[in-house]
Amino acid sequence: MRRCPACGASNPPDAAWCGQCYATLEPPAAPSRGPVADPEPPVALRPANPPAPVLPASDRRPAAAPVLRDGDAGLEWACPTCGSYSSLDETRCRVCATPFTAGFTSGAPATAPPSWSAALAVTAVAPGAGHIAARRTGTGLARLLLFFTWAAGGVFLLRGGGPSTAPAAAPLLLGAAVLWATSLLDVHRLSRGEPDLLGGRALLWLVVAVLGLTMAGVAATVAALRI
Repeated sequence: MRRCPACGASNPPDAAWCGQCYATLEPPAAPSRGPVADPEPPVALRPANPPAPVLPASDRRPAAAPVLRDGDAGLEWACPTCGSYSSLDETRCRVCATPFTAGFTSGAPATAPPSWSAALAVTAVAPGAGHIAARRTGTGLARLLLFFTWAAGGVFLLRGGGPSTAPAAAPLLLGAAVLWATSLLDVHRLSRGEPDLLGGRALLWLVVAVLGLTMAGVAATVAALRI
């Protein structure tokens, strides 16, 4: 008779299951002894940067593969560091822990420095264009607009009214000349890493001076014509 180790009921000698509680009567199989794993080395002997696990070729991004792909588990993104693919729900690479946002910054091309010789050349033709070429667009556009406005206004007054309008035209032409000379000097200073002489406040004072002198010249011209 075989006695059930679970409930103690008696069973036939060849029974494999208990007829009372249906528990198995076979002794548990002895665990097989596989190869003994090497003990883990102490922390002091472990390498500081263990190598990343090698992924199968199907999980690694080829050189010409897209950054995003439609994988088995949905949309996947390619790691810019190790090239392995991870689910779009994961914010870090599952192999090397590189952040997802690194793909938008690590490979961004650096901005090339401006050509200062070209900036000086275009400034000689159009003051302010050199600042635009040097990526100082705000002050470049302001200089460009003021120069052509003052130069065109001064020429128009001289051609339309003759010598009598010289008091009104002179401040405009003088302001355009000052703006041209200082723009050339400022581009040269920028090429050496120095700030503009005609900065924001100085440019504002130049505008105020030119407008004030022009209004005074217009008043003088009108007074002369009435006499």
